[in-house]
Amino acid sequence: DLDAKLLPAGALREPPQAAGRAHLLVGLFDDWRTADDPPSVLVRYEPRALLDPDWNELPLAECKGRKLFAVTGIARPARFLATARRAGLQVVGAHHFPDHHVPRSRQMRRVASKAEALGAAALLVTEKDLARGMRSPMTLRALRIEPALAGEALWRAVEAISSVDFY
Repeated sequence: DLDAKLLPAGALREPPQAAGRAHLLVGLFDDWRTADDPPSVLVRYEPRALLDPDWNELPLAECKGRKLFAVTGIARPARFLATARRAGLQVVGAHHFPDHHVPRSRQMRRVASKAEALGAAALLVTEKDLARGMRSPMTLRALRIEPALAGEALWRAVEAISSVDFY
């Protein structure tokens, strides 16, 4: 059915029971660190750089010591905030739109006003929000994050994949 929605939502998403068919499971370290039976590979989101609205990569140090106001349209904004703070960024406030929401100009002007009132020098967004066209009357920076394998996960992954037949 061509009208079915693709991941991350919709009819084409597989239920958790489908994991039994997988050769390799990958999970987020923070979600599984206290579990009795975690997936064989755990990853962390590691902050790598900042992006400007033209997708130019900037060093994280550009915003260290500057107050930032986070704006998201993602399902789990608390993860994004924790990652930004782990990068040493000073997030003084946040506004969370619903997942997949692209704010209108009027909404972004209101958010920018809140941010300015808190002394923020820029708005901090996710790459996902930047890709969807989020724009702002204030300086806008996206936090580039990349998955990094946690602990011995790399060797477990290589071992698991090496025993799989690919067709």
